[in-house]
Amino acid sequence: MLRHLCLLLTLVLGLWTGKLPAWGQQSVVDSLLREIPKLPSEKEKTKAFLRLVEVVPKDSLKLYYADRAFLSAQNAHNDSLVARTCLLLGYLLQKTPFKQEAENYYLLAIHQAQKMGWRDFLYSAHAELAAFYNRIGVYDKALKHHYESLKLAELSGDAVKVANVRNDIARVYSNLGKHEEAIKLYEQALATYEQQKDTSSMATTLNNLGIEYMKLKQYQKAIEILRQSAHYYEKSGRRRMLSYPYNNLGDVYLALHEYDKSFAYYQKALEIDQQNQDAFGVAIGYLSLAKVYHAQQDYHNALLFLSKAIAYFEQHQAADYLFEAYPLAIDCYRKLGKYEQAVEYYDLYTCLKEEVLSKEKLKYTEAARFEYESALKAQKIKILEQEKSIAQLKERQQLYLNYILGVVLLFAVGLSALYYRRYVHNKQLRQDLEKQKAIIEEQNYHLSQLNQTKDMLFSIISHDIRSPLNSLVGFLDVISTQAASFSKEEMVMLLHRLSASVYGLRELIDNLLMWARSQSDSIRFSPITFDLNQTIHRVIALFQQNAAQKDIHVHTELSGSLELTADPQMVAFIVRNLVSNALKFTSSGGDIYLKAYTQDHKCYIHVKDTGIGIPAEDITKLFKQNEIYSRKGTNNERGSGLGLKLAYQFIKQHGGTIEVHSREGEGTEFIVTLPLNPSNTVS
Repeated sequence: MLRHLCLLLTLVLGLWTGKLPAWGQQSVVDSLLREIPKLPSEKEKTKAFLRLVEVVPKDSLKLYYADRAFLSAQNAHNDSLVARTCLLLGYLLQKTPFKQEAENYYLLAIHQAQKMGWRDFLYSAHAELAAFYNRIGVYDKALKHHYESLKLAELSGDAVKVANVRNDIARVYSNLGKHEEAIKLYEQALATYEQQKDTSSMATTLNNLGIEYMKLKQYQKAIEILRQSAHYYEKSGRRRMLSYPYNNLGDVYLALHEYDKSFAYYQKALEIDQQNQDAFGVAIGYLSLAKVYHAQQDYHNALLFLSKAIAYFEQHQAADYLFEAYPLAIDCYRKLGKYEQAVEYYDLYTCLKEEVLSKEKLKYTEAARFEYESALKAQKIKILEQEKSIAQLKERQQLYLNYILGVVLLFAVGLSALYYRRYVHNKQLRQDLEKQKAIIEEQNYHLSQLNQTKDMLFSIISHDIRSPLNSLVGFLDVISTQAASFSKEEMVMLLHRLSASVYGLRELIDNLLMWARSQSDSIRFSPITFDLNQTIHRVIALFQQNAAQKDIHVHTELSGSLELTADPQMVAFIVRNLVSNALKFTSSGGDIYLKAYTQDHKCYIHVKDTGIGIPAEDITKLFKQNEIYSRKGTNNERGSGLGLKLAYQFIKQHGGTIEVHSREGEGTEFIVTLPLNPSNTVS
């Protein structure tokens, strides 16, 4: 399975990006590929594949050749090469979505090293696996393997190795918020570096130690240590790294409200980053200076530096720093009385929070999937062990049978009967095993469907409901605190926006409740005969005010009498949703045409608008089962995409069809076809 994955990644690399290695690299690659089939042993082939991993530039190709090296090492029965290739595969796979595979290879590398008693390699394998767990937030396992690495480092007698592992463990404790434990480990590592006179490592460790004291609000201690860090960076000749302790000193003095000192250190850090052409460091420097100006209530200068920092952070999607920059900008604009800009940055801040929340949810889902896959793997191993036990049992039975048949032919009938009974028993075991497999597969499928439904529901609740609520809170906050400063026209504008948010939220909640009922099968399909024209007129009356606000004209073309046998509530929902979408995506002054008629024992409902249309590539997304398509209307109206999905479900429940014809910039037409004959309906 992994080899197929690697081949697929390699093909995608060549066909999509079209990027190849440089000429010199390509010549080495070609030479190695020609040489490998001629090599006499699998061991030499393994080393050649490992050389290819070093030469090729792309991770997907590295992964492919690392897998080939692993297979050759296995064929060579060379434990040391198997261990090396496993560690390499773990490192490469951790950069892909296949985190479970990365963990498996790391563990296999550790197993091979333990089997050989290869301490140095075992130290590295535990350290790399611990770093992998730390990156994905599995801190308990990270600590477990870091401490295994620490034991091996202590056994080796290498003091620097021991100090390095203590630094790694301290970082995990810092991530867990256990700053006292982190400080103890940093101080132990620092003592070793002092004995070794390693000024570079001393500078880095002192900087980390100063950060821990700053987090504990022991500011004077933090200042003392961070100054030592700067001194040792100078002494070790790593002056370009001085921006780190200088920025941290600026943070400490800012917390102490000593703004002149804070500004001076931030300015020093900024100058170093500018000399090093470190664009990210420069952006952090601008943000730091803006914080000082904001604290001094110099909002104009604060905004001057904030605008530069925000531009860089937005371009590089640096969410952590935008979380710090946006609230500063909001407060500066509010203090300057520029409420429109404050609301604009508030909206950006809200969108950022929603995006980060979605990523956190995704991270949580990934972690849950990781645990689920681990449990599933254990279950598969159990099944394989059962199959192996059955196979071994059959082998033993066959051996016993052959022995007895060879010695005593007279017992052939009795032994055959015994064999038959055993065969039936094993067959029953296999059947039971197949049933267990089928049950597990069915449970996996239902779990996958439940996860998709859960993810869809969480996505709608976390984004589409929270966003209008946050906008609503923002509008109310501005109105309640600054009502006297608004003109009548501005107040009317804000109230219109407030009304639109409330209306959109109500529509979203209605659709969400209807969707939830449909998922729980609590909506009963109750067809009766009714006048479709009356239903259409009621829907048009419902949206008359919305159409008037956008200056949109609604035209109808209905048959004189149009009786339809269907569920009237579902049909009303279908028409209501299509008209609502037409209003949402039609600009002011546009037209909507609604036509209904019967033909060939079918009822046709056309809803056509002169709006912005739908991109051709998005039309296929409208009715996908596990995907909800949504976008903002011409007046930034929000939508969840649930309404159209429910309408499609109700149409299919009636045994009907829906067609979409659209061109961008010209408009969209939905054509719904429903059977007139009740016998054609589908329950």
